[in-house]
Parts: sequence; C-alpha cells; structure tokens
Amino acid sequence: MEPHRLGTLRDNAGVMVYGGGVRDGAFLDELSRLIGKWDRPQQTRHSDARSLLAASSYADSTHKEPILDVDQLAALPELHAIAVFTGYQPMMTTLEPWWETEFAPAVNESLQLYGTGTDVRDALPEGVA
Repeated sequence: MEPHRLGTLRDNAGVMVYGGGVRDGAFLDELSRLIGKWDRPQQTRHSDARSLLAASSYADSTHKEPILDVDQLAALPELHAIAVFTGYQPMMTTLEPWWETEFAPAVNESLQLYGTGTDVRDALPEGVA
C-alpha cells in the first residue's frame, strides 16, 4: 500500500493501537503530538547578591513538554501499547497475551473447533494451539 494511502487509512480510523518498534520519525512525532503535552512544574530561585541577608525569592511556574517524546515512543517497552480511540484521550496500556491467561484453554478450544478464518496459529509461540 502506498504511504499516502496508508496515512489516510490511519487518519480516518476510529481506533489506533501503537505497540512500539517503529522507527519512522514523522509518524512518531505525529503520535507524540496526538498524545499531547503536560505542565511540568518548575521552581525558579531569585537571589539578590546586594542584600546583606542574601534574600531569596522563589517563583513557581509550569513548562509544557511532551507526555511521550519520539525517543520514548520508539523505545516503548515490550507488552506496552498506546491506544487511541476517537473522542477520548490517548492512553498507555499493558498488554496481556491471551495464551498466558486463565482463558487460554477456552481460546485454544475455540480455535480448534472454529478456526480463525485465517491461519494465524503459525505465528503463535511454540506450544500454543
């Protein structure tokens, strides 16, 4: 698929899940902007060297910075994902492989009975289905 058409498909999707491993800086920058920024607290100290008491004052402010920058998105830890749903703030989630859950026997039984529609079992870890 052409890059432009893939971008159009991605831009119009109601759900997008990013699971790491991408090295495309433009895509990661776009995703970082979509995730947004946060107000990082910052405290500034002002000193008056001319004062005999060396008086200081403090000012509290905030500084906007990306919640996740491009480097952090490129190095997303294994089994973590960013989920983006239309109408909601993006969220980070931890993935749980079904074959490591209490539901694995039921899913394996379903796969054996009904199949998958496509044969994805070749891509599963050894010993699963």
